[in-house]
Amino acid sequence: MSEVICENLVKIYRSGEIEVIALRDLNIRVDKGEIRAIVGPSGSGKTTLINIIGGIDRPNAGTVIVDSDEITKFSERKLVEYRRKRVGIVFQFFNLIPTLTALENVELPMALVGISREKRRKRAIELLELVGLKERMNHKPDQLSGGEQQRVAIAAALANDPPLILADEPTGELDTVTGRQIAELFRRLRDELGKTIIIVTHDVSIAKIADRISRIIDGKIISTVTPAELEIVEIAPSKAHEIVRVLEERKEQILREVEKIEEDFRVRKMTADEFTQRYIELKMRLKEIEDELAKYMT
Repeated sequence: MSEVICENLVKIYRSGEIEVIALRDLNIRVDKGEIRAIVGPSGSGKTTLINIIGGIDRPNAGTVIVDSDEITKFSERKLVEYRRKRVGIVFQFFNLIPTLTALENVELPMALVGISREKRRKRAIELLELVGLKERMNHKPDQLSGGEQQRVAIAAALANDPPLILADEPTGELDTVTGRQIAELFRRLRDELGKTIIIVTHDVSIAKIADRISRIIDGKIISTVTPAELEIVEIAPSKAHEIVRVLEERKEQILREVEKIEEDFRVRKMTADEFTQRYIELKMRLKEIEDELAKYMT
């Protein structure tokens, strides 16, 4: 099991003079053995957060501590070791090698850390049995359904027995029934193997298998509740008031940013291309916030 602490995370992406703030002073703590769901609209920073916790990307500011190790200070070599041995990542699009069988895809992470062929073959078979695919282990990805491919991807993420599992929209490409089966599989893996699991999703029904649910809006965690409390928030205006206030503040801030770039364009501080890119980005973020606000206004 792993404990994960993120403190004051900031992540900024730049393209020329265009700046996109993906995470804004984000804070979150995930306990050992917990399933934590991170929910929010597209573009809210969910994937950026997973990439930073997973050691795929680095923040511009802030710290990530996993089991007392500040991974944000790791060298590139230590980050590679961390990704291979201490964290397993499950992606939305499965990320399987199409020319390899299910068994070979699960063996691959073990081969990368030097585990012998005999040992990795034995463990891969055990993991495929755990996710209910032992009978399909010699099939290639294009011979498997979407749900089966995601099960293979989960088995591969477990290959090196990492204490921390990160899942980025793991049900995004699946139908509703299969998505719920995958979500239940994550809960079983926590219960049987003692993993700490962080699941990023836009689907609140999937998030409800978690112990706690954190809502991220525009790069900040704005609330954390249990599944039972989530039901209360959804029906009680007093509980939703703080979320609405934060959303309204972000909406006003974005509207001010739109006015500023319009003025900058008028006085030729921005090129047409820069203005267009920034304007579209801000309008998309504004729509996401308005969609989120609508959930609390109905």
